[in-house]
Amino acid sequence: SVKAQMDNLMRMKLFKLKDGAYALNLEWSYKKTRVKIDQPIKSETKAESDKTHKDVEDDRKLVVQAYLVRIMKMRKQMKHTLLIDETIKQLRERFKPKVSVIKRSIDLLIEKEYIRRLDGTRDEYAYVA
Repeated sequence: SVKAQMDNLMRMKLFKLKDGAYALNLEWSYKKTRVKIDQPIKSETKAESDKTHKDVEDDRKLVVQAYLVRIMKMRKQMKHTLLIDETIKQLRERFKPKVSVIKRSIDLLIEKEYIRRLDGTRDEYAYVA
C-alpha cells in the first residue's frame, strides 16, 4: 500500500512528516543508498476473474452462432456431425469451442428460426433464408 511505501521512505529519511503531510527532504543526500520504489501489481480479484470468464464465454457463444449461420448460409443443408466438425475446424484458429456450446447454439438458432431441421430427419439442418 502507499502508506507502507511512505513508511519505508520515511525510515530512509527521504521524506519527513510536516504538519500531518509528507514532504520531500531536500537536504537528503547519501551516495551509497539506493531508493527502490516498488509498485505493487494489482492482482485481479476472484469476482473480477469470474466476471471476465463469464464475459468471454458469452462472447464466444455469439461467435459460435455467427459461424454456424455463416456455414449454413453457404451450404444451405448439412448433417449434424458435419456442421459441428466444420464449426470446430473454422473456429480452431480463434479458440477451441466445446461441442456442448455448439449444440446449444444450434438449438438456439432453431428457436430463432435461422435454421430448421429437415422434415423426417433429426440430424440434418437447412438454412432458413
